[in-house]
Amino acid sequence: MEKRQKKIIVPIDGSPASQRAVEVGGQFAASHGSELILLYVVEPVPNLIEFFAERELNEKRRDWGIRLLNNAKKNYQGPEVQISEMIMTGKPYKKILEASEEILAEMIVMGAQGSHTESENIIGSNLQKVFRLSKVPVVSVPSHTEKTEFGKVLLPVDPNFGAIELERFLYEYKSTYNPVVEMVTVVNERNEVDDAQAFLDKNQNALAKAGIHDVITNVIIGSDPAYAILRYAEENAHDIIWMETHGRTGLNGWLFGSVTGEVLNGSPVPVLSLHPEREPLKNYYYHANLPI
Repeated sequence: MEKRQKKIIVPIDGSPASQRAVEVGGQFAASHGSELILLYVVEPVPNLIEFFAERELNEKRRDWGIRLLNNAKKNYQGPEVQISEMIMTGKPYKKILEASEEILAEMIVMGAQGSHTESENIIGSNLQKVFRLSKVPVVSVPSHTEKTEFGKVLLPVDPNFGAIELERFLYEYKSTYNPVVEMVTVVNERNEVDDAQAFLDKNQNALAKAGIHDVITNVIIGSDPAYAILRYAEENAHDIIWMETHGRTGLNGWLFGSVTGEVLNGSPVPVLSLHPEREPLKNYYYHANLPI
């Protein structure tokens, strides 16, 4: 088979957040040698009494989506990358995940606010569903994000489960991304600090053995992990937060979806979420873009 560049999907809806997501997606694409795929999902009109009225409305929504795709590509101001467009019809979160699997995307980048109704927009509730179900990294981008180059990364990790997937992701991207990395964990009481720091030291040493040096570590004390992480990121001017999503359970664990979701909803900076059961990056082969 003919080899092809890796792909990063950016769903758009015409909102400022989705346009910022295009810029951020372009930065990742340039760093990773990937193709940027702009995706618009047409939600079908609910069944109407008049068939022709339903068909006409769906065609208008499709035409609108094509215009949004063209405008997003025209307004893109990031580094030079290959940009393609896709348009699909169906439930946004389902089609985003379907497109990701169909073209073997390595990442999904989504705006954190939408332009449609709260229950139906590509962003909002669909973002939460995508980040919980996706087996590839998902990056949420607030509309007020200023930076598209992320030089300082915050990695919150849970001592109950370790940081294997976050570390694997760091191994994969460190050479081209080359960020300053700070790994932290949150504890409730001061008497837990020493054990938490020992856990961080162990992971720091493992990263050093793998060639990733200068990783900063710190223990945060706080009863609300999500709030503690968000406050720490803002106070220390981190550019992006990397976290695991769901798939792990346990009464003592705090990184099994709910905390990550709260961070994603409240973060002033982009959040990159990893599914703990995702498949490692593979070779990517040619696949024709779905036609508009």
